[in-house]
Amino acid sequence: MKTRYPFSNLAAAEKTLLTCDQNQRITIDSIWCTNHDSSNRNIYLRHVPSGQADGSNFSIAFNQIIKSQTTTVFEGPFYMLPGDRLIGYATAANTIAVMVYADVT
Repeated sequence: MKTRYPFSNLAAAEKTLLTCDQNQRITIDSIWCTNHDSSNRNIYLRHVPSGQADGSNFSIAFNQIIKSQTTTVFEGPFYMLPGDRLIGYATAANTIAVMVYADVT
C-alpha cells in the first residue's frame, strides 16, 4: 500500500524518522526535503539496518546542501526490513521539511 510519511521539520539533533515494524517491509520510493529557510542548509539522512550501530557508512545524504527555498528529492528504492530505521537531522532546526513516499507490505 502506498503511504506518505510527513514530518514537520528536521531537528538539529539526530531523530528517528521512520522505523520498520516487525512483520513489515517498507520500500521507500523517494524522500523529499524542502528548505523553507532564507539560507542554504545541510542535511544528513541515514538508513540504519536492524542491529547495527548508527554511522555515516549508512548515509543516503551526508552533509548534503539544500539550497534556500528549494526541494531536493532522493530517489529510491531504499528497502527497509524489520527493525531498520531512517534517521535524519539538519544543521539548523525547523528549516527542512521532510516527506517520505513508500510502499508498505
